[in-house]
Amino acid sequence: MKKAITVLCLLALLTTSLAACGKKDGGDASGGTQSGTSVSDSASGSGSVSGSGEDGTTGDASGSGDASGSQQGTVPGDNTNPNLTEDTTSHVTEAEKAPSVNLKPESMNLDIEAICSAADSEYIYYISRDDQHIYRVKHDGSDKKEIVTDECSWVGVNKDGNIEYCTNYDAKVGADSTYFTVDKNGENKVDNKEVVLDIFPIPDVKAKDGRTYYLLTTNDVMTAEKSLNPGVYSCADGEDKINDGKMVVEGIVDSFCVIDDYVVTSITTKDGSHLYRTNLDGSNTVKLMDDRAMYLSSSGERVYFINSTDSKIYSLSIDEIKAAK
Repeated sequence: MKKAITVLCLLALLTTSLAACGKKDGGDASGGTQSGTSVSDSASGSGSVSGSGEDGTTGDASGSGDASGSQQGTVPGDNTNPNLTEDTTSHVTEAEKAPSVNLKPESMNLDIEAICSAADSEYIYYISRDDQHIYRVKHDGSDKKEIVTDECSWVGVNKDGNIEYCTNYDAKVGADSTYFTVDKNGENKVDNKEVVLDIFPIPDVKAKDGRTYYLLTTNDVMTAEKSLNPGVYSCADGEDKINDGKMVVEGIVDSFCVIDDYVVTSITTKDGSHLYRTNLDGSNTVKLMDDRAMYLSSSGERVYFINSTDSKIYSLSIDEIKAAK
């Protein structure tokens, strides 16, 4: 009888603790754990890498030019985010209220299905859903080449023009590292010696207004000492990201890029991920299209993304994004 009472007491304490954890930072936060990119397309737990430095300050910006981008992990093909709950969706963000101009994207007409993609001025890099390898192809669809034969979950282009990627993680096998860098030809592989689960390496972006734009994930805001919501923030040089940062776009952002006076984001809501454009000061958010989209990146002339309904790569011109009203 004493053992039974003890077990019941422990279960009660555990339930109370879990309920308290679920209420951290307020029930109105429009959060939820960032979803992962495993081969099975199931959502992972919280990851270990964010875009900010350990001391929370910006330092040197890791992005430049008129069009720079960052990505965060989600799963193409998922029409809803399984991590969104009634508590986290009771708060309606500006993006969810934004009017839609419903731009019509251009298909790349590539005979592939992609898990993730990234672009620079010369190539589009993508992870094939068939084998999880990384391929590159020119913007006109020519010169397709396999450059990484590891099974991958995420790919991006860093500020040096090299390719960063994360490999799939098998918890049963384990791994010392899942985060690597190669050049555009898939050569000169560097092991970054980190195990990255679903919070992928997110570079900060220095915009024309002199401020640094960065992503705070759900993991970041849940561990912050002050109450924050996930989204894209900005701060001036030398300011603390947590204490001094200004929210620009609220929501579960899986990727973003800065184009002149705008932040373009892919935000996951209850009905899927969509593209939005917001002024750098956080005003005038517009829903760019009704199509579902994630993993956006910019080549300087166009913004590329994956339609999460068919896993195909599409693009919008930067001119039409800027002109949208």
